[in-house]
Amino acid sequence: MTILGRVRKINYALFPQFESLKQGRLAKVFVLFHDYKQAFFDTYKYVRTKSIRSSCYLTVLGFSFYAYKNNPNFQSYRDTLLEASNQHSCISDLIRNKKSNAEIKRLMKLYSEERLRIWNFGIFSLIMINPYSEVFDAFEKHCSTIENRWNRVDTWKKRIVDIGFINRWILMEKIMLDFDINDDEFS
Repeated sequence: MTILGRVRKINYALFPQFESLKQGRLAKVFVLFHDYKQAFFDTYKYVRTKSIRSSCYLTVLGFSFYAYKNNPNFQSYRDTLLEASNQHSCISDLIRNKKSNAEIKRLMKLYSEERLRIWNFGIFSLIMINPYSEVFDAFEKHCSTIENRWNRVDTWKKRIVDIGFINRWILMEKIMLDFDINDDEFS
């Protein structure tokens, strides 16, 4: 018998619990640690050999995380909509842009009817028009044969009100771009 065999025999005789740990939880932890160590080593090797591709991946990942952390919520849309409505109410009808005013009034009407809903997609959000409010409860709301189909592009175009990305509401900014310039004055 070799020295290693004798040591194992003595170890098993004195400490049998350590032998059972090799097949139990301790072994699983050791294998998990070894797997993660190998994965990190392989990742480091990949980054060293393909540095440009790795930097592109890291940039996309970092930007996605930044967009996720700065994704606007419904409260920010409500505040932006109310601010836009207040700005329209502070200027005269003679200089107010009619298209911008009509769109803000339409959005305020939808908001007061509680028909605006937010869909959060992680890095961006969509504000969509709900066909019916929560308090409306008729058969049209529950009947699937007469509702609009989601697979049609024109249905999406009618229902999407705004797109939120990195703490900005893109379509609201477009509406409010020249809200104080009446186009009829210059014709």
